[in-house]
Amino acid sequence: MRQFLAFLPLLWLLAACDQPVESNNLNNDAGNNNNVNNSDPPPDFMEFPAKVSDIVDGDTIWVRYHDQRIKVRFIGVNTPETYGTVEYYGPEAKQYTRDHLPLSSWVGLEFDNPACGSTTPPANCFDMYDRLLAYIRTLENTDHCAQLVVNGYARVYTDASFSRKTYYLQLQDEASAANRGLWGE
Repeated sequence: MRQFLAFLPLLWLLAACDQPVESNNLNNDAGNNNNVNNSDPPPDFMEFPAKVSDIVDGDTIWVRYHDQRIKVRFIGVNTPETYGTVEYYGPEAKQYTRDHLPLSSWVGLEFDNPACGSTTPPANCFDMYDRLLAYIRTLENTDHCAQLVVNGYARVYTDASFSRKTYYLQLQDEASAANRGLWGE
């Protein structure tokens, strides 16, 4: 019995070493959800893959890209606000993005200018709030921004030029004609 008691601290130490250790591959930025699993490879169709680390609202997310945590604003679409004054259909747009871009999932960033996908994008790749501007490709290989528009969660942002503007405006006309989302009664 005395021998067993002598080994008891050693057993506790070994048991403690056998416990799983939580790891976090990202910097701890202001308590935001940073638990992103980077062990699985991105799909081949994603030229500029990134991992979703947080959903801000319907048209803005945080991603892990080039070993940095970056805030991304979707090109060409504008969803209703969910902060400050919550706008009509804002919470629904945020939930739609949350449902289709799960945390820790891969997304493909797409740009009108491929230089925006570099490790040091030019200043014109960011908006006035220092958010990287990108289209978002989902794991299902769909254009998430287009899906926001066609399902009535977003309006086309018409104050800027972007390559998919005509297409997005057609989708917005379709959503409006079908009374989807924002266009419903």
